[in-house]
Amino acid sequence: MLEVLLCVTLFIIAPALSGYGANVYATPRKRVWCYRRYLIVKDWSLTRHVMMIFGFFAVVLYATGALAKLGMPLNPLFGRSLLGLTWLSGMAFLYCYFEISKLRDRLPWKSLAGLLAIGVATLSKVLADHVIAELTHLPPRELVGAQLLLSVIMTVSLWSAGVAIALGAVVFGSLFLMLRSMVRDYFSMRKKQKYDALPDLAAVVAIYLCALIALTAMAELSRKSTYEKPAREAIAFAAFTLPSSYCGLSDKRGAMIAPLPNDTAAIAIADDKLGYRFEPIACAPAKKSLAEIEALLGTSAQ
Repeated sequence: MLEVLLCVTLFIIAPALSGYGANVYATPRKRVWCYRRYLIVKDWSLTRHVMMIFGFFAVVLYATGALAKLGMPLNPLFGRSLLGLTWLSGMAFLYCYFEISKLRDRLPWKSLAGLLAIGVATLSKVLADHVIAELTHLPPRELVGAQLLLSVIMTVSLWSAGVAIALGAVVFGSLFLMLRSMVRDYFSMRKKQKYDALPDLAAVVAIYLCALIALTAMAELSRKSTYEKPAREAIAFAAFTLPSSYCGLSDKRGAMIAPLPNDTAAIAIADDKLGYRFEPIACAPAKKSLAEIEALLGTSAQ
């Protein structure tokens, strides 16, 4: 996909833009027309600039989807990046369109954010323990590092899920925007003053598109087939930090140990399909005798 875009840019878009620029530069009338359009664009409000950026990414997204439907191979990283940019530009446009910044002094944002943060942190801790117990069949309290890392990941996931659900709820309110746009357009036609309904329509598209992207992403991430392997790798990275020789086993590549109470431990074994498998084992770490320690101390002193 990137190779096709590069070829189209170098051999079609770049020559066309270069030829058009030369034509405009050689024609005074066209230069004046372009300069006037530049002044008009320069006087646009921030909301309209952001709306145009969102429109550009939305058009590219739909064009890319159409090419994918026609059978053109699409790089997954390029597709995810385009979805992310479309979502971010849509949210930025909605932030400007609804003038969220003016609501800072009208609502108790700090109190609401504090309550939400406490609730999300508590729920993320519970979900992290649940995921650890489900995937390892070990007590989560013994895997402190995995608890911390998965709690952070769950906190971000819960905030993202909250935003996705909120956008899904706002979709129903977008019908009001369409109705308001139609009413304003009707009265402006009666007064012979054309009302610009484009921002209202763009807001409706942004709400639907952002909600669709966010809800689809959260539905995909909530599947066990999606999160199981990364979660297992995160648990192994955060909690299993000792080599297998700690329990007297041979140092096998990809095998790591997490010590547990009462001369037991858990071993993480690398697996191509699952990422890691976790098994409890009996583990009595090798302990040096007092004579060996004395010998080491004597060697160190010399």
